[in-house]
Amino acid sequence: IVNKMNKRKSPKKVIESTELPGLEEGYVKFTGEEIIPASLPNGRGMTNVYYDKNKIERELKKRRADTYHMIHTHPVNVLNDPYPNYPKLPSPGDFNCFLLHNAIKTMTVAQTNAKTGKLQGYYVLRKTKDTPKMPGESGGEPLINEYDQCYYSNKSRNTNPTEYIQRIAEKYKLRHRFIPAKGYELDFKVGTFVKKRGLEEKLTRV
Repeated sequence: IVNKMNKRKSPKKVIESTELPGLEEGYVKFTGEEIIPASLPNGRGMTNVYYDKNKIERELKKRRADTYHMIHTHPVNVLNDPYPNYPKLPSPGDFNCFLLHNAIKTMTVAQTNAKTGKLQGYYVLRKTKDTPKMPGESGGEPLINEYDQCYYSNKSRNTNPTEYIQRIAEKYKLRHRFIPAKGYELDFKVGTFVKKRGLEEKLTRV
């Protein structure tokens, strides 16, 4: 008989159960296990999250593991959001963190509704055996600096942010996927998951 109390919760269920959906939340995951909240107690903000590095080290040592999966949320429609028009793709800072920490095997950004906490889609990046190991500190990578300008300058984007993600993935030999939740699709130009539009609405936007 399976004990339902011990059944592993899905990442979606854990993410949607947060008590403060308007703030970013950070998690770590080890293969075959439930995701674990890993934000510092006072490290959650509307547009950033600080991880508890000591907790991550303890979890790694407990499992004698060398790598882990990093997950964090990007809420949309945050009340008083200082950056309402920015994409909810992985940010330039997210990329730097992912590439500079060799222990992070995958990075997933979960776009959520800031009021309800409901999941709207995942942006997933995974390192491969060909991904170069990076030094411990940022060297001012030009391509990510370009992405930084694109990401934060919604008024004058010559290249949409999803194209930069493709270029970064190609350069660093990363695999990446956009996974919309049911009823959502990715707006590639803006870089945000949006509710699916009907055929008539799509035609009016052509």
